[in-house]
Parts: sequence; structure tokens; C-alpha cells
Amino acid sequence: MQDLVAGQIDLLFDTPRNSLPLARAGSIRAYAVTGDMRLTVAPDIPTFAEMGMPVMSYSEWVDLFAPAGVSSDIIKKLNEVRANALAAGRRQRADPAGGQGGFRVGPDSEAPAGRR
Repeated sequence: MQDLVAGQIDLLFDTPRNSLPLARAGSIRAYAVTGDMRLTVAPDIPTFAEMGMPVMSYSEWVDLFAPAGVSSDIIKKLNEVRANALAAGRRQRADPAGGQGGFRVGPDSEAPAGRR
């Protein structure tokens, strides 16, 4: 990011959390988002598909792992805590970039909701 701001490089793919504040300050320009939808916190930035480049779709997701053999009671508790945090709006405060999509937690969850 430092090289982009300094003009040493012309283009950078980066996370909204890191780049949106700089784009809003005018230090860099946000051309498009790589996800399937516009960001809720930056609806003015189009997707690559909207710009005529549908093959430029990418989204990121984060896994929560536990050691093999963790009891189902602990997995249920993790899921409950995660669900309560999201329902309380903590996700928006923790992720000011307005990440997209749903979440699945459990021993057989392989991908974010909507991506299975």
C-alpha cells in the first residue's frame, strides 16, 4: 500500500478495511470491488462484473478451526457465541469495510452460506 500511495506502483488489489480509508481521503482511487456485490459501506464503487469484466470475481472468507475431537458441546457454544455477536451488530463494528455474505459454523461447514 505504501508503494501505491507513493506512486511506485500503479495498481494494487487489497482488502477494503485497509484501502477504503485511503480512498475516502483521496490518497488512492478505488476502481472496483472483486466480489459479486457492491460493498454496503461503499455502494458507489462498482463490481468488476458491472464494469464488463465478469471473470474478475473473488471473495474472501475466514474459517474458525478447533482441534480434532473437540466435543459437539464446544462447537455448539462457539456457534452460539458467533451467532449472538453477529445478531448484535458486532460484525459491522469489527469489520468497518462491510464484508459480505453469510456464515456457517459447525464440524461439517465447508464454505460460507451461499457458496456450498
